[in-house]
Amino acid sequence: MKYFYIFGNICSILSFLAAILVLPENTEILISAQWFILLLILLTILFWLFFYLKPQNPIANIIDSRINFTGEYSDTQNQTQDIIEGVFDVNTSNWGTRVMLPPFEDKPNIRILYCTYGDGGDTPLIEEVTADYFKVKINSSTQTGTWKWRARGKLLKVQSQEQ
Repeated sequence: MKYFYIFGNICSILSFLAAILVLPENTEILISAQWFILLLILLTILFWLFFYLKPQNPIANIIDSRINFTGEYSDTQNQTQDIIEGVFDVNTSNWGTRVMLPPFEDKPNIRILYCTYGDGGDTPLIEEVTADYFKVKINSSTQTGTWKWRARGKLLKVQSQEQ
């Protein structure tokens, strides 16, 4: 995703410079087209200012929450962190559920991201977290639906047995 943002920045800057160079020299472009190009340039500048000056804006949060980050990452101290994502369903017949996890070394940090299908009211409550599962419960029918979750921690490594 990092390369997408870099590529988007480079393309925006190059198109901005190209438009500045082309507009004054080309007299064949209609006045309305010139205004439209200038409007697009202004909107591009406002877009990038919005994302750079306020990186935790609602649009960025929605984009980040919908990206699947499952994988292995390293932090600044070169320690490995694993991220696992999935979904669970809750309804008024079970008022909660137990979500199985791949085995972590310790209790992972669990975050419920958003409702993918259903009422999408308040986020369900996480009751219990272990290295192998977490339990969630709901208190209201407005919390029913399918919810996306993310677990962050260090997974146990699989060791193969050679015979």
